[in-house]
Amino acid sequence: NTLDLQAAQASKVLALRAGPGLQQECSAYVNSRGSLKDGDVVITKGYSLQCKHVLHAYHSRSKRRMEEIVSKCMQMADDKGARSIAFPALGTGGLGMADIDAANALFEGVYGSNNPTNLQEVVVVIFDSSKLSTYQQVEASFSSSSSNGLVSHPTNTDTAVTLPNGVKVVVEQGNVATEVSDAIVVPVGIVFNQVYQTGGQSLQSEWKTRYNSSVKSPNDFAELSGGGDLMCKKVYVIAPAAFNSKLSTSQNEGNISVVVEKVLMAANQANMSWISIPTIGTGNLGYSNEDSARAFAKAFTAFSSKVRQSHIQGIKVVVFEHSRLATFEQELGQICRHGMSQRGPPAPRGGFTYGSPMGGTAPPHPSPYSPPARKNVDDDYDEIIPEEPESVSISIVGGSQSDCNLAMTDLSEMIDEWCVEKPVKLDIDADMVDIIRREAAKLSVCVKVMMENNKPKLLLAGMKDAVSDVKEEITQHMSEMQEIRARQREEDDICSQVQWLYENDRKQFTPYPPEAIVIIEKAYQQKQKMVQLSVSSFSRECTVNLMSNQELDRHTGQTRRIQREKKSLTGLEIPGHWAPHPSGTNYSHHLVLLDRSSSEYKDVAGRFLSTATKDNQGVTPVPPQPNIVQIERVQNPRMYHRYLQEKEVLRSKRAVQLNAKKATLELELFHGTSGDVVEHIISEGFNRSYAGVAVGKRLGAGVYFAKNSGYSLPYAKPDEKNQKRRKMFLCKVLLGMWTKGEESMWVPPVINQAVSRVDRYDSTVDHPPNPSIFAACFRDNRAYPAYIITYKHG
Repeated sequence: NTLDLQAAQASKVLALRAGPGLQQECSAYVNSRGSLKDGDVVITKGYSLQCKHVLHAYHSRSKRRMEEIVSKCMQMADDKGARSIAFPALGTGGLGMADIDAANALFEGVYGSNNPTNLQEVVVVIFDSSKLSTYQQVEASFSSSSSNGLVSHPTNTDTAVTLPNGVKVVVEQGNVATEVSDAIVVPVGIVFNQVYQTGGQSLQSEWKTRYNSSVKSPNDFAELSGGGDLMCKKVYVIAPAAFNSKLSTSQNEGNISVVVEKVLMAANQANMSWISIPTIGTGNLGYSNEDSARAFAKAFTAFSSKVRQSHIQGIKVVVFEHSRLATFEQELGQICRHGMSQRGPPAPRGGFTYGSPMGGTAPPHPSPYSPPARKNVDDDYDEIIPEEPESVSISIVGGSQSDCNLAMTDLSEMIDEWCVEKPVKLDIDADMVDIIRREAAKLSVCVKVMMENNKPKLLLAGMKDAVSDVKEEITQHMSEMQEIRARQREEDDICSQVQWLYENDRKQFTPYPPEAIVIIEKAYQQKQKMVQLSVSSFSRECTVNLMSNQELDRHTGQTRRIQREKKSLTGLEIPGHWAPHPSGTNYSHHLVLLDRSSSEYKDVAGRFLSTATKDNQGVTPVPPQPNIVQIERVQNPRMYHRYLQEKEVLRSKRAVQLNAKKATLELELFHGTSGDVVEHIISEGFNRSYAGVAVGKRLGAGVYFAKNSGYSLPYAKPDEKNQKRRKMFLCKVLLGMWTKGEESMWVPPVINQAVSRVDRYDSTVDHPPNPSIFAACFRDNRAYPAYIITYKHG
């Protein structure tokens, strides 16, 4: 009752597998609420266990108390949205309850609980095999009369084969007429006659009504909606064709596999959880054990490939004659484990699961589209850095070359059928790619980023259904991103046209931060009288009265005057040396040709030419000295205004580091690019969609800049209009705090996780002590293209 997980062997193993977090949460519960009382149940996280939650129950030996505990666990799991719950043989350990009493109490609690909303499966895990038959018999007595929809189907699954879609296949001796299952399959003949007699009047009446209309030809089947007196919900009656010596082995197997697949599809559609099938064809129809087993494997494989998320949890193959049991189990297990079942598509979250037919688990086979490992995962930013897909080498060994060729053909067809690569052409940036990669990794889909005609393109590779799901996710994210960008454009427009100011303590009017300006202006345009202001970029929470033009601090009660000022395009804050904006034009920007005799031209030209023969290390020669054709100043008031706003945000954020000279606010750096994107840069700024296209991403997915023009020269591509001319930008770039970059970085890493899990470096560089290459612009508006240098070689 103290939730000490070391007090019992089972909980001790649980704590070991879960990690320290489980015991810590248990101890925290007891410390805050006290020890558990008889009948209490506490729910915790699953931590490193392969479950979402763990239910900790404290109860006495009382059978009634255990029923209450089980029922309470069912309800708590259902309330948490759980789809399945697993119970051990409660009470049979330290409490010393008799197996029969413990089993009755457990199933009384399961079947006596209210109809669950979310729970679909109850698993009873029996550690001691000597207890298994008792629990099976007791459960059978409950399931036959249960109405809550949760029919457990106990069977010894130690020898199960797990299909790629998670469905377990077991082989057991028995009589299908006495099976306890959601559904049974019965072939017309001797077996059906026994089922017909056992099923009673209701089953016989339905069979007489539906036989002629449902089973018209070989490989057809009839579905009986009621099990009559049988211990099942449905009966599927099939009419498989007899073995025909004139047909090939494959054709004969197909007669059985086709009808078995049909039945499995129908049972899954009817939400059956377990289905029992006899060894069809091994009696009067003349099939060998191997033929029948291979036919079953084909059917299971086809079903698994078509139904990736199956409602069917298990398939029991029932062998009537004990002498056939070992042979059939071995044949079916061999085929499913080493042959056909491996062709199925992987489950959505983690590849194939293979069970050994003779116990144990076969090692998982690698998948070229397996999800990548997580790196540096934190609670606030689920950063998964996907890796490129690895190649998988498959060796095919067979009795002859023709067998190997056939296997290769089958393998190729399987890949063509289930795997696909889909291109997606979208206007995306690095942030969007990061989101897409994380979502795709969950479905084992690999995402590659390529460029086609200077436009970004994604290539999605993986299973067909998963790729379609990811593509749908991309569409949804793009829609959301477009809405966000539309709001950003609206906010930029507002801030470029108007500003709101408040009176500071020195009786001077100071502009509100952009986020606050947008809120106030929207309220003003909507003719609201009051608006509440609470934004992270503003130091106080206040109420703005738009009627009296006053701001009221909600904590101190202090009032301040506010005022609204209109801006014009030419009224934006711009450098004093800029030329006036051309009158009578609607252009948001224009270029000013610098006079060669001006100090401004000489300064830019001198910096360009003096570093043109140096690469990133500042010492290595590069191509011949360039000749400058012209230098133009880029004048884009709105872009420059956004840059200044971002500069102030960064200055405020890094004030301490800047004072300590541990950060650099701004540098002027070079950026070489192709001539066809120059116009886009001077009108819209730097687009992270193109990050790394020309230079790779060895410092991460930012936009690259260089201290020396010599490093940028090779990346400046010829102008389309004049193949001899090339263009390079000299840019103002906001850098803040930087760290050494790596190719895998889609965003810079967290600075210090012990202090903050969301505060990341602002940029990455090649050599932090003395960098010459910078990857910046991980955020918008952190670079301004100040000058365009047009030049040619020779």
